[in-house]
Amino acid sequence: MHHLLFISTALILTFILLAVVILIFGGFALFFFVKYKHYKRKMVYFISMVSHDLKSPIHGIRGYVTLSKLQFEHKDKVDEYLKTINNLSEHMEELINDLLDYSKIEKDKLELNRKPIQLGQLLDKCVLHIEPFVKLYDITFIKDFHVEHPLVLVDDLRLSQILINLLNNAVKYTKNMGKIIFAVTEQQINEDKSKYTFCIKDSGIGMSEEVLKHLYEPFASGKTNLHSELKSTGLGLFLVKEMVNLLQGEISMQSEEGKGSAFTISFVLDFCNEK
Repeated sequence: MHHLLFISTALILTFILLAVVILIFGGFALFFFVKYKHYKRKMVYFISMVSHDLKSPIHGIRGYVTLSKLQFEHKDKVDEYLKTINNLSEHMEELINDLLDYSKIEKDKLELNRKPIQLGQLLDKCVLHIEPFVKLYDITFIKDFHVEHPLVLVDDLRLSQILINLLNNAVKYTKNMGKIIFAVTEQQINEDKSKYTFCIKDSGIGMSEEVLKHLYEPFASGKTNLHSELKSTGLGLFLVKEMVNLLQGEISMQSEEGKGSAFTISFVLDFCNEK
């Protein structure tokens, strides 16, 4: 009798243990399945968006090439079309660079190339990049640069990408006749280092709390872009965050739906005293 009771108890415990194991592994399987489905949906959306975003400038380039041929005798018109073609080509290059950088980050192969650069020239280049769109949408653009030591040691490509991504976002989400402020300040730490702070503030549509939760995720999609000419892969802020980390900087942001956003990034950089 005791023997049968022992066997029954052992069987019950075995079934309970088996049920627990099934529940645990089933839970994990369900979790990874849901994550996979979620990731797959994002990937499908991402591939579709990238394909569309690359096709748009290609169609634009073809159209302006055709117009250039038709207006060949009118130099001013041709120059205008060539400038637009150049802007579209640069935009395509940015999209491709975003994809390449994302791939490098996934493989832990994104590297830095620090060298002495003139910060003023880099900032002017970033502003020049968005200037046509600022004019197109009649946005008030304010530069407020206060830098005492402009010759700094930094990866200029990565810093440019960070700033251009944030400036592009500011333009994309700022309504016509809105305002963007691009401020840069320097706080000297010692005889060869300073803290450089870059703030990009806009009066645009802002972001909801739900969007802010997923702000730096790859493929995350917020509100629809106001200006289709400045579409992106959805990797912009993810890449910004990764590159800020790579440059050992800090990033913060404030946003309120309907009232605009402000991104602030800062880096401690070695500067060179110009001779």
